[in-house]
Amino acid sequence: MNHKHSILFRGLALGMALSLSVSAQEEDIPLLTAEEASAVQAQTLEIYQTLSPLVRKAAPSVVSVGAVAPNQTCYGAVIGDGNQVLSKWSEVAASRKPLRVIDSTGTVRNAKLEGVYETDDLAVLRIEGTPLPVVNWSTKAEPALGRFLVAPRPDGKAAGFGVVSVLERPLSEAKQAYLGLMGDLEYNGTGARIKTIEPGTGAAAAGLKVGDVILKVGSRQISGLMELRNSLNDKQPGDRVEVLYSRAGEEAKAEVQLGGRPPTAMPTNPRLRQMEKMGGKISRVRDGFSRVIQTDMQVEPQQCGGPIVDLDGNFIGLTVARADRTRSFILPASEIISTLKRPATDPSVAKVEVTKDEPIRPQMSRGQARPPRMAPAPDAESIERMKRHVQDMQRLMERMQREMEGLEEP
Repeated sequence: MNHKHSILFRGLALGMALSLSVSAQEEDIPLLTAEEASAVQAQTLEIYQTLSPLVRKAAPSVVSVGAVAPNQTCYGAVIGDGNQVLSKWSEVAASRKPLRVIDSTGTVRNAKLEGVYETDDLAVLRIEGTPLPVVNWSTKAEPALGRFLVAPRPDGKAAGFGVVSVLERPLSEAKQAYLGLMGDLEYNGTGARIKTIEPGTGAAAAGLKVGDVILKVGSRQISGLMELRNSLNDKQPGDRVEVLYSRAGEEAKAEVQLGGRPPTAMPTNPRLRQMEKMGGKISRVRDGFSRVIQTDMQVEPQQCGGPIVDLDGNFIGLTVARADRTRSFILPASEIISTLKRPATDPSVAKVEVTKDEPIRPQMSRGQARPPRMAPAPDAESIERMKRHVQDMQRLMERMQREMEGLEEP
């Protein structure tokens, strides 16, 4: 095992241990003893030290926007002529601090907003002073599952590390190719069995039925739900694919025209929205990106906007969001290169679509009068509110099921 692979496997083990440790602290579950937690912390420091040469090399192309760590608004990647910075638009827009950046030498530079790419929540800043070393975005193939990734800081330290947990895919639902079916999570045989089919979709029009087992999409053999999902990663809504399936032991083929995934409505119930936040702060804008690489890297919202490197020092993307406890999103280098070829939106007309959270009513404290067991008959408004909550729960369950499908082992 070479040195880089040794780092990788140690990192994976440490990442799992750290996740357990964080969960234990947040949920008050003693998953690790004091001795184990101390060992994890010591090894974590060791791996950060091991990564130091890598992040120090990348640091001159990384800046803090707003202030120095840990009080920065976000991070940024130096691009263009060395006097431009690519960063996270929603964090820049929400900051009340003067617009400035601090480079790896600690030099404070004035900055102004030059343009915005709203779809991917990106801002382009123009900075003063001597040009800085620019990020050389990787043109290599996307990083493989399990590939070790590091988020460098301007001070030469690592903001976080993790692995690729889901391959590159569109996160804007309208751009996600959609067969129009739901897989059966309980099926353990060869292929992927259909549990439900959405009316009016490509799968329904092609004659696929509940209980059919999908064996192949195009030339790609399907070994499970993960493989079925991955088979559509390079497809677009409107594409046609040939599907080989088995029905009652007989194989047949169907041509399916792919649609776009229907949008998932955000929950209106504040308690359901709070469930998304379990595990720490999440980014204001954390969905709808053109394409993302998903990672288990645990970064704070104000640590987004900076570049990501692999163990070979390749700049493979930029952190665009902390989505929840287990997911952070990276905009891949190929998408960044493509995006920067297009003109940016004028900042004066760019908007940030952020839903303001509603406060959660405090729970009844001890000593307060409890409501009677027999509640009055609900009025029309209460019934409508209950319907919305039921719909929220259904949407949440559908979303969780899609996530489980995406993580199902082949």
